[in-house]
Amino acid sequence: MNNPHASQAHQVVDAQQRAAALDPTRSFIVQAPAGSGKTELLTQRTLALLQTVQAPEEVIAITFTRKAAGEMRARIMQALSRAAKGEHPRADHERLTLDLAGRVLAQSRKHGWELESSPARLRIQTIDSLSSGLVSRMPLLSRLGAHGRISGDPEAMYMEAARATVAELDRDTPWTSSVQTLLRHLDNDLDKTCELIAGMLPQREQWLRHLADRSNRQLQRHRLELALERAVEEALSEARELIPDQEAEQLLRLADFAASRLPDPEKVPRLRQCADLRDLPDCLSQELP
Repeated sequence: MNNPHASQAHQVVDAQQRAAALDPTRSFIVQAPAGSGKTELLTQRTLALLQTVQAPEEVIAITFTRKAAGEMRARIMQALSRAAKGEHPRADHERLTLDLAGRVLAQSRKHGWELESSPARLRIQTIDSLSSGLVSRMPLLSRLGAHGRISGDPEAMYMEAARATVAELDRDTPWTSSVQTLLRHLDNDLDKTCELIAGMLPQREQWLRHLADRSNRQLQRHRLELALERAVEEALSEARELIPDQEAEQLLRLADFAASRLPDPEKVPRLRQCADLRDLPDCLSQELP
Protein backbone atom coordinates (compact mmCIF):
# COMPACT_ATOMS: atom_id res chain seq x y z
CA MET A 1 0.00 0.00 0.00
CA ASN A 2 1.52 3.31 -1.08
CA ASN A 3 1.89 6.13 1.40
CA PRO A 4 1.98 9.49 -0.44
CA HIS A 5 3.33 11.28 2.64
CA ALA A 6 6.24 8.81 2.93
CA SER A 7 7.04 9.34 -0.77
CA GLN A 8 6.98 13.13 -0.32
CA ALA A 9 9.25 12.82 2.74
CA HIS A 10 11.71 10.71 0.74
CA GLN A 11 11.82 13.35 -2.00
CA VAL A 12 12.54 16.05 0.58
CA VAL A 13 15.28 13.99 2.20
CA ASP A 14 17.34 13.51 -0.97
CA ALA A 15 16.32 16.69 -2.81
CA GLN A 16 19.64 18.33 -1.90
CA GLN A 17 21.63 15.40 -3.31
CA ARG A 18 19.58 15.36 -6.51
CA ALA A 19 20.10 19.08 -7.01
CA ALA A 20 23.84 18.76 -6.36
CA ALA A 21 24.13 16.02 -8.99
CA LEU A 22 23.06 18.53 -11.65
CA ASP A 23 26.16 20.68 -11.13
CA PRO A 24 28.08 20.31 -14.43
CA THR A 25 31.37 21.33 -12.78
CA ARG A 26 31.42 18.30 -10.45
CA SER A 27 31.40 14.51 -10.84
CA PHE A 28 29.13 12.10 -9.00
CA ILE A 29 28.40 8.41 -8.47
CA VAL A 30 24.69 7.86 -7.90
CA GLN A 31 23.60 4.69 -6.10
CA ALA A 32 19.89 4.04 -5.55
CA PRO A 33 17.40 1.16 -5.81
CA ALA A 34 15.28 0.40 -8.86
CA GLY A 35 12.43 2.82 -9.48
CA SER A 36 13.99 5.65 -7.48
CA GLY A 37 14.45 7.97 -10.47
CA LYS A 38 18.05 7.39 -11.55
CA THR A 39 17.16 7.60 -15.25
CA GLU A 40 15.23 10.82 -14.66
CA LEU A 41 18.22 12.27 -12.82
CA LEU A 42 20.56 11.25 -15.65
CA THR A 43 18.19 12.89 -18.13
CA GLN A 44 18.29 16.09 -16.09
CA ARG A 45 22.07 15.90 -15.81
CA THR A 46 22.39 15.55 -19.59
CA LEU A 47 20.08 18.51 -20.15
CA ALA A 48 22.09 20.58 -17.67
CA LEU A 49 25.31 19.74 -19.53
CA LEU A 50 23.82 20.60 -22.94
CA GLN A 51 23.31 24.17 -21.74
CA THR A 52 27.07 24.65 -21.31
CA VAL A 53 28.38 23.58 -24.75
CA GLN A 54 28.62 25.03 -28.23
CA ALA A 55 27.51 21.81 -29.95
CA PRO A 56 25.41 18.89 -28.62
CA GLU A 57 28.07 16.39 -29.74
CA GLU A 58 30.30 17.67 -26.91
CA VAL A 59 28.11 15.84 -24.37
CA ILE A 60 28.32 12.04 -24.31
CA ALA A 61 25.97 9.81 -22.32
CA ILE A 62 27.07 6.16 -22.18
CA THR A 63 24.82 3.19 -21.38
CA PHE A 64 25.26 -0.58 -21.45
CA THR A 65 22.50 -1.51 -23.91
CA ARG A 66 20.93 -0.09 -27.05
CA LYS A 67 17.54 -0.27 -25.36
CA ALA A 68 18.73 1.96 -22.51
CA ALA A 69 20.32 4.39 -24.98
CA GLY A 70 17.06 4.55 -26.95
CA GLU A 71 15.07 5.18 -23.78
CA MET A 72 17.40 8.00 -22.73
CA ARG A 73 17.15 9.67 -26.13
CA ALA A 74 13.36 9.31 -26.12
CA ARG A 75 13.12 10.89 -22.66
CA ILE A 76 15.20 13.89 -23.67
CA MET A 77 13.30 14.39 -26.92
CA GLN A 78 10.00 14.08 -25.05
CA ALA A 79 11.14 16.70 -22.54
CA LEU A 80 12.17 19.06 -25.35
CA SER A 81 8.80 18.54 -27.06
CA ARG A 82 6.84 19.20 -23.87
CA ALA A 83 8.93 22.26 -23.08
CA ALA A 84 8.32 23.62 -26.59
CA LYS A 85 4.56 23.25 -26.00
CA GLY A 86 4.83 25.22 -22.77
CA GLU A 87 3.53 22.48 -20.48
CA HIS A 88 3.48 23.09 -16.72
CA PRO A 89 3.36 19.75 -14.86
CA ARG A 90 2.50 19.54 -11.16
CA ALA A 91 5.27 17.21 -10.03
CA ASP A 92 8.43 19.01 -8.91
CA HIS A 93 10.81 16.66 -10.75
CA GLU A 94 8.86 17.02 -14.00
CA ARG A 95 8.85 20.81 -13.71
CA LEU A 96 12.62 20.75 -13.20
CA THR A 97 13.11 18.51 -16.24
CA LEU A 98 11.00 20.76 -18.48
CA ASP A 99 12.72 23.87 -17.13
CA LEU A 100 16.11 22.40 -18.06
CA ALA A 101 14.72 21.31 -21.44
CA GLY A 102 13.49 24.86 -22.10
CA ARG A 103 16.98 26.22 -21.54
CA VAL A 104 18.41 23.60 -23.91
CA LEU A 105 15.87 24.65 -26.56
CA ALA A 106 17.04 28.26 -26.17
CA GLN A 107 20.65 27.10 -26.59
CA SER A 108 19.65 25.02 -29.62
CA ARG A 109 17.99 27.98 -31.33
CA LYS A 110 20.88 30.28 -30.46
CA HIS A 111 23.48 28.02 -32.07
CA GLY A 112 21.30 26.46 -34.76
CA TRP A 113 21.41 22.90 -33.43
CA GLU A 114 17.84 22.10 -34.54
CA LEU A 115 17.66 19.36 -31.91
CA GLU A 116 13.89 18.98 -32.26
CA SER A 117 14.32 17.73 -35.82
CA SER A 118 17.82 16.23 -35.41
CA PRO A 119 17.75 13.83 -32.40
CA ALA A 120 20.74 11.96 -33.87
CA ARG A 121 22.95 14.84 -32.73
CA LEU A 122 22.47 13.67 -29.15
CA ARG A 123 25.44 11.40 -28.40
CA ILE A 124 23.69 8.82 -26.26
CA GLN A 125 25.32 5.49 -27.06
CA THR A 126 26.53 2.18 -25.71
CA ILE A 127 30.07 1.50 -24.49
CA ASP A 128 30.61 -0.72 -27.55
CA SER A 129 29.45 2.01 -29.90
CA LEU A 130 31.74 4.59 -28.30
CA SER A 131 34.72 2.21 -28.43
CA SER A 132 34.04 1.37 -32.06
CA GLY A 133 33.88 5.06 -32.92
CA LEU A 134 37.20 5.77 -31.21
CA VAL A 135 38.89 2.84 -32.96
CA SER A 136 37.65 3.95 -36.37
CA ARG A 137 39.21 7.38 -35.79
CA MET A 138 42.60 5.88 -34.90
CA PRO A 139 43.32 3.18 -37.50
CA LEU A 140 47.11 3.31 -37.03
CA LEU A 141 47.10 3.40 -33.24
CA SER A 142 44.52 0.60 -33.00
CA ARG A 143 46.41 -1.41 -35.66
CA LEU A 144 43.08 -2.48 -37.15
CA GLY A 145 43.32 -0.41 -40.29
CA ALA A 146 39.76 -0.71 -41.51
CA HIS A 147 36.65 0.16 -39.52
CA GLY A 148 36.33 -2.02 -36.42
CA ARG A 149 33.35 -4.29 -35.87
CA ILE A 150 31.84 -5.39 -32.56
CA SER A 151 31.55 -9.16 -32.43
CA GLY A 152 28.48 -10.74 -30.89
CA ASP A 153 30.33 -14.03 -30.41
CA PRO A 154 33.73 -13.24 -28.87
CA GLU A 155 34.49 -16.78 -27.61
CA ALA A 156 36.37 -17.67 -30.78
CA MET A 157 38.48 -14.53 -30.40
CA TYR A 158 39.23 -15.36 -26.76
CA MET A 159 40.46 -18.79 -27.81
CA GLU A 160 42.55 -17.27 -30.61
CA ALA A 161 44.18 -14.88 -28.12
CA ALA A 162 44.85 -17.76 -25.70
CA ARG A 163 46.50 -19.87 -28.39
CA ALA A 164 48.61 -16.92 -29.52
CA THR A 165 49.80 -16.50 -25.92
CA VAL A 166 50.76 -20.15 -25.56
CA ALA A 167 52.38 -20.15 -29.01
CA GLU A 168 54.98 -17.63 -27.77
CA LEU A 169 56.54 -20.10 -25.35
CA ASP A 170 59.67 -20.24 -27.50
CA ARG A 171 60.05 -16.47 -27.44
CA ASP A 172 61.49 -14.32 -24.68
CA THR A 173 58.33 -12.46 -23.64
CA PRO A 174 57.42 -11.07 -20.19
CA TRP A 175 54.83 -13.83 -19.75
CA THR A 176 56.81 -16.81 -21.10
CA SER A 177 57.87 -18.07 -17.65
CA SER A 178 54.32 -17.67 -16.32
CA VAL A 179 52.87 -19.77 -19.13
CA GLN A 180 55.59 -22.40 -18.55
CA THR A 181 54.63 -22.58 -14.87
CA LEU A 182 50.95 -22.95 -15.77
CA LEU A 183 51.76 -25.73 -18.23
CA ARG A 184 53.75 -27.62 -15.59
CA HIS A 185 50.76 -27.48 -13.25
CA LEU A 186 48.54 -28.86 -16.03
CA ASP A 187 50.91 -31.67 -17.09
CA ASN A 188 51.69 -29.86 -20.36
CA ASP A 189 48.06 -30.07 -21.48
CA LEU A 190 48.03 -27.33 -24.12
CA ASP A 191 44.29 -27.59 -24.82
CA LYS A 192 43.43 -27.22 -21.13
CA THR A 193 45.82 -24.28 -20.81
CA CYS A 194 44.18 -22.49 -23.73
CA GLU A 195 40.72 -23.20 -22.29
CA LEU A 196 41.66 -21.68 -18.93
CA ILE A 197 43.21 -18.56 -20.46
CA ALA A 198 40.26 -18.09 -22.82
CA GLY A 199 37.89 -18.57 -19.89
CA MET A 200 39.54 -15.73 -17.97
CA LEU A 201 39.11 -13.15 -20.74
CA PRO A 202 35.30 -12.62 -20.43
CA GLN A 203 35.87 -11.70 -16.74
CA ARG A 204 39.00 -9.59 -17.26
CA GLU A 205 37.39 -6.57 -15.60
CA GLN A 206 37.56 -8.54 -12.33
CA TRP A 207 41.30 -9.30 -12.36
CA LEU A 208 43.04 -7.03 -14.88
CA ARG A 209 43.14 -4.05 -12.52
CA HIS A 210 44.94 -6.17 -9.92
CA LEU A 211 47.62 -7.28 -12.36
CA ALA A 212 48.17 -3.68 -13.43
CA ASP A 213 48.98 -2.65 -9.84
CA ARG A 214 51.98 -4.62 -8.59
CA SER A 215 51.76 -2.89 -5.19
CA ASN A 216 48.28 -4.32 -4.59
CA ARG A 217 48.33 -6.37 -1.36
CA GLN A 218 45.91 -8.85 -2.93
CA LEU A 219 48.74 -9.93 -5.24
CA GLN A 220 51.15 -10.86 -2.47
CA ARG A 221 52.30 -14.48 -2.60
CA HIS A 222 50.82 -15.59 0.70
CA ARG A 223 47.39 -14.22 -0.21
CA LEU A 224 47.43 -16.02 -3.54
CA GLU A 225 48.51 -19.22 -1.82
CA LEU A 226 45.68 -18.89 0.69
CA ALA A 227 43.23 -18.58 -2.18
CA LEU A 228 44.74 -21.71 -3.77
CA GLU A 229 44.45 -23.58 -0.46
CA ARG A 230 40.78 -22.68 -0.21
CA ALA A 231 40.17 -23.93 -3.75
CA VAL A 232 41.96 -27.21 -2.98
CA GLU A 233 39.99 -27.74 0.23
CA GLU A 234 36.69 -27.02 -1.49
CA ALA A 235 37.53 -29.65 -4.12
CA LEU A 236 38.52 -32.16 -1.41
CA SER A 237 35.25 -31.54 0.43
CA GLU A 238 33.27 -32.13 -2.76
CA ALA A 239 35.21 -35.38 -3.37
CA ARG A 240 34.59 -36.54 0.23
CA GLU A 241 30.85 -35.96 -0.10
CA LEU A 242 30.78 -38.26 -3.13
CA ILE A 243 32.01 -41.23 -1.05
CA PRO A 244 29.07 -42.97 0.68
CA ASP A 245 29.77 -43.65 4.36
CA GLN A 246 28.98 -47.35 3.93
CA GLU A 247 31.64 -47.61 1.21
CA ALA A 248 34.38 -45.68 3.03
CA GLU A 249 35.48 -48.59 5.26
CA GLN A 250 35.75 -50.99 2.33
CA LEU A 251 37.64 -48.37 0.31
CA LEU A 252 40.17 -47.97 3.12
CA ARG A 253 40.73 -51.74 3.32
CA LEU A 254 41.25 -51.99 -0.43
CA ALA A 255 43.68 -49.07 -0.45
CA ASP A 256 45.68 -50.58 2.43
CA PHE A 257 45.73 -53.99 0.71
CA ALA A 258 46.97 -52.49 -2.57
CA ALA A 259 49.59 -50.31 -0.88
CA SER A 260 51.03 -53.20 1.16
CA ARG A 261 51.52 -55.42 -1.90
CA LEU A 262 53.33 -53.07 -4.26
CA PRO A 263 56.28 -54.86 -5.92
CA ASP A 264 58.12 -51.54 -6.26
CA PRO A 265 56.64 -48.85 -3.95
CA GLU A 266 58.97 -46.18 -5.37
CA LYS A 267 57.13 -46.35 -8.70
CA VAL A 268 53.76 -45.58 -7.11
CA PRO A 269 54.58 -43.21 -4.23
CA ARG A 270 51.03 -41.87 -3.91
CA LEU A 271 49.48 -45.29 -3.45
CA ARG A 272 52.18 -46.16 -0.91
CA GLN A 273 50.80 -43.41 1.36
CA CYS A 274 47.59 -45.41 1.69
CA ALA A 275 49.34 -48.16 3.69
CA ASP A 276 47.95 -48.48 7.24
CA LEU A 277 45.29 -45.87 6.48
CA ARG A 278 42.46 -46.26 9.01
CA ASP A 279 40.37 -43.15 8.30
CA LEU A 280 39.73 -40.95 5.30
CA PRO A 281 42.03 -37.91 5.41
CA ASP A 282 40.71 -34.52 6.48
CA CYS A 283 39.67 -32.08 3.75
CA LEU A 284 42.73 -29.87 4.27
CA SER A 285 45.26 -28.71 1.69
CA GLN A 286 48.15 -30.38 3.55
CA GLU A 287 46.29 -33.69 3.25
CA LEU A 288 46.13 -33.44 -0.54
CA PRO A 289 48.83 -36.14 -1.11
